[in-house]
Amino acid sequence: MELLLSRVDFNTLSFQGELEVRATHILGHQVELLLFRAGVPRITMQKVTVTNFEVRALTANQATLLLRVNGVLEAEQLNASSKAFRDIRTALGGFARFGDLLRLSLGNTLQELELHHVHLQIDSGLGVLRARVPELQVSWTG
Repeated sequence: MELLLSRVDFNTLSFQGELEVRATHILGHQVELLLFRAGVPRITMQKVTVTNFEVRALTANQATLLLRVNGVLEAEQLNASSKAFRDIRTALGGFARFGDLLRLSLGNTLQELELHHVHLQIDSGLGVLRARVPELQVSWTG
């Protein structure tokens, strides 16, 4: 089953559980990496633009939900948390400026963070407030 929606605005968009997240480009502003607070590592971005954003979730009965944003998603207050970012090699390769990773891990807030060809496995959750989506494709298989 597939559904296509145009010009969608969300006040809150959140996912819990295991997710696969992909994007061709992410530009985040006011970015923090919280490694030791609340027990689960979390990255936050106050404002973010994401090109070709895709979230894939596997349900308990092995069905797959896929949300794909065609174009650029604009959002505020992105939070992604994971007990173990499993695909760390891919995540590290996505940093446009490798020094940004070092600054983040030392507890610094980055004014801007740019990532390319992002592919992450997130096991604890993903959420944004006030997202604007030009076109949202929703599909369900299984």
